[in-house]
Amino acid sequence: MNGTYSTIAFAREAERIVNQHNPNKPLYLYLPFQAGHAPLEAPQWYIKMYSHIRNKRRRIFAAMVTAMDEAIGNITTAFQKQGLWDNTLMIFTTDNGGHVFWGANNYPLRGSKATVWEGGTRGTVFVHGTMLRKTGYVNNELVHSVDWYPTLMTAAGITNTDADIDGIDMWDTISNGMPSKREDFVYNIDTNVPVSAIRYKQWKLIVGKPRPGSSGWYPPPHALVYIVPVTDNQLTSKAKTNTYLFDLDADPTEHFNLAEEKEEVVAMMEQRLENIMKTYVHDLSTLNRPTAKSDPANFGDAWSPGWC
Repeated sequence: MNGTYSTIAFAREAERIVNQHNPNKPLYLYLPFQAGHAPLEAPQWYIKMYSHIRNKRRRIFAAMVTAMDEAIGNITTAFQKQGLWDNTLMIFTTDNGGHVFWGANNYPLRGSKATVWEGGTRGTVFVHGTMLRKTGYVNNELVHSVDWYPTLMTAAGITNTDADIDGIDMWDTISNGMPSKREDFVYNIDTNVPVSAIRYKQWKLIVGKPRPGSSGWYPPPHALVYIVPVTDNQLTSKAKTNTYLFDLDADPTEHFNLAEEKEEVVAMMEQRLENIMKTYVHDLSTLNRPTAKSDPANFGDAWSPGWC
């Protein structure tokens, strides 16, 4: 890398791929930037753009996002110059909410990355392409990250023959604004913490102990006190059984625990969670990772599931 900022290096490689691509052949380009993720680092010329931001971590985070925004613009220009843009579906997405202790902010949602609260799990996406039949609108339908695989297959004109997948084809929802086919999903099931969370229609059930220290409502970025969460003692005291039930349609910020008022809904959701647990598979964190065999030094400095 020779000291090159990774966002710039990744963008240059993406531009090279696009510039050398045969327009008559299909192209799938997956580009996961490091920008937006710790460690907080950015070239000084980007950081100086945000000298007015008092919080240092927030200032560097803003610089990192600006560098990424510029990189995406350069890649978009490469697609246009190569004559690929009019037949390209671009998706900009995230895998989780922001980490409030590393410059991000999820206001007004509750919580941070690495939690099952909406602030740690609800992501924003934008999609662009001439193949979209409905454009210029905000879609609030329920879509999960596992849905991208079958959705992109349909968008590319490929028939999915694998019925044993968790993803649901959401192409009609994304391209035409049709109602989502999805009614439920699993936020996470962690037997180590332990905490589990699932969603069914508007209902969200959390069972267990959400991560302490990251479960509050964090002030908006311009607030003078940036990383001190606002807590709700009444809600905490009501959750004596470590069971939380939220109606996300009415309460997307998760202020009102309805577990005691809606016992029949809790019972229904707990039954769904019990059924899901029958097919539970332990995650890699239980397999004593990292292992020497997966050391990045053995794979050209590439990280693998056994290491990270």
